[in-house]
Amino acid sequence: IYYQEYKEMNSLNNYMFSFYDFLGYLIPGSFLVIMIRLISEFKLVDNEWSYKIAIIKNENIFTIIVLMYILGHILSFLSAITVERYSIWTLGYPSTYLLNYEKGGYYKSIKTHNNTRVFMRTFVWIILFPITIFDTIFKFNNIISAALDEQLQCAVKRCICNNLRENYKIYSICKDTELDFLRILYHEIVRSGDKHFNKLQNYVALYGFSRTIALVLVIAFYFSIYRLYKYSLWNINFIIFIFLLWGSSILLYYSYNKFSKKYTLEVLMAYLVMNKSKNENFFHKCKKEVKNGKF
Repeated sequence: IYYQEYKEMNSLNNYMFSFYDFLGYLIPGSFLVIMIRLISEFKLVDNEWSYKIAIIKNENIFTIIVLMYILGHILSFLSAITVERYSIWTLGYPSTYLLNYEKGGYYKSIKTHNNTRVFMRTFVWIILFPITIFDTIFKFNNIISAALDEQLQCAVKRCICNNLRENYKIYSICKDTELDFLRILYHEIVRSGDKHFNKLQNYVALYGFSRTIALVLVIAFYFSIYRLYKYSLWNINFIIFIFLLWGSSILLYYSYNKFSKKYTLEVLMAYLVMNKSKNENFFHKCKKEVKNGKF
């Protein structure tokens, strides 16, 4: 039985690994190369918009795929320490704002004054300027980081607190919002072989893809601005193209937040459903507590 389960899980992991490799690494790496080559070939001929592009010439196709795949890994890492960190510093982790824990703010979340951390956050804000300036002005934080309703928050918190106390002797979960409890919940779901697992892996691939493409679009935006000023490509079509890059980077950033939130919500709901037999009275208790203003 255990061997059969191992074979099934191993087969599933191999499939998902290949899927994430394709969506999370190969496509972003290829997309960046295409965008750079495309922007490099934009030219003004007699004040008319013209470009030609040959992404692949006579190079070895296998070598190109491998290089794009490696580039995708580099981009994924860079997006994790820029796009993802900006989101966390601005909104907090999805597991914290879904359960309505206090949001710190971009600089306020630094617990002790640290010049290095302040510099890093400022540096990331500048690097992601096409995204951050829009996000700072229009403040979509309240829409993106909307919490669960009070009764559901109460039920999820009770479920997590009780089970972590019983199974892992962790007693600080209800007070310590820095505890990485979502990692424990995720591995509980994986171990149980729950049907939510496939959906979770899809969300991981989608938010990784969105995060990396957002960074690629920011890089393409900066490269376009560089080409615009260096070669005086003052043409309405090229300017529209730059604005499209800007808008697309913002949309992909919010797409990343959407899928990251969906992933976290799926983990929380899957864990709640898995443990509902043990906690049948959670909703009843929470309904009373919310009604009485105790929650």
